Amino acid sequence: MNTINPLLRQILELNRPHGSIGESKLLDIIKYNIPNIQSDNYGNLYLLNNQSNLAFCAHVDTVSRDSNTEIQEIVIDDGIVSLPNTLNKYTSLVLGADNGAGVYLLLMLYKSGLNANFFFFRNEEHGRIGSREFLSNQLTEISHLTQMIAFDRKDQYEIIIEQRSEICASREYALALASELNMNHEPSPHGSFTDSYTFKDYINECLNIAVGYSHAHSSSESLDVNYLETLLDNLKKVNWENLPVIRQLSN
Repeated sequence: MNTINPLLRQILELNRPHGSIGESKLLDIIKYNIPNIQSDNYGNLYLLNNQSNLAFCAHVDTVSRDSNTEIQEIVIDDGIVSLPNTLNKYTSLVLGADNGAGVYLLLMLYKSGLNANFFFFRNEEHGRIGSREFLSNQLTEISHLTQMIAFDRKDQYEIIIEQRSEICASREYALALASELNMNHEPSPHGSFTDSYTFKDYINECLNIAVGYSHAHSSSESLDVNYLETLLDNLKKVNWENLPVIRQLSN
C-alpha cells in the first residue's frame, strides 16, 4: 500500500507541539468531524454518551521542538509512513504518529457510528497535563464509564494492562479484547503511562493498545498504515458490550 487515507495524511502533515498552530488546526479538524463535541477550560475536546460505558482517548500534541514549521512533508513506502530521509538528521520534527494515529482511530470510529465516549486530550507529552486537568474539573461527567482505552502504544502486539507498574486493567478483559481483534495481541505489563492511566482510580479497565508506530519521539518515527487500517476495521467489529469488566476499584 502506497496510499493513505486523506484524513490520516492531514493529521500527520501537521507539526503539532503543544500550543502550536498545528495543534490548533488539529483541534479544528476534530471539531469539524465531530460537530457536537465539547471543550473544557483547558481546551480538551470530548464527546459524552451516557448510553455507553465505553470510552476511547488520544492526545493531540507531539514532542516536536520545532515551533516554526506548520506543515511537514511525509512519505509513504510499502505501507510505512515517515518523514523524508532528506531531512537534516538534527531536525527536531517528528512524524507525530504518536499520537496522530490514535486521533485518526477515534475520528474514524466516531464516523462509523460506534456507541462510545470520545476524548482528545492536550499536553500529554509534558505529563498528561490535559487529562489531569479534565479529571480535576469534570470528574462527575465520567461516572458512567467502566472502560477507557487509549490508542498510544508502539509496535503491533501489546494491549497494555499495567502502567507505571500499577495494574490499570484486568488480564481477562485484555484477553477477551485480543480474541475479538484476532490480530495476535497479548496483554502486557510493560507500559510507561499515557492518558488512560490518569483515570485508573475511577474507571475499571484502563488500557493502551498498540497502533503501529515505531521510533517515537525521534525524526526516525514511522507508522505501519496497513496494520493501523486493519486494527481500525477490527475495532469496528468488536462486541464491546460483552467484554468482561473485571478490575475492581478501590474505595
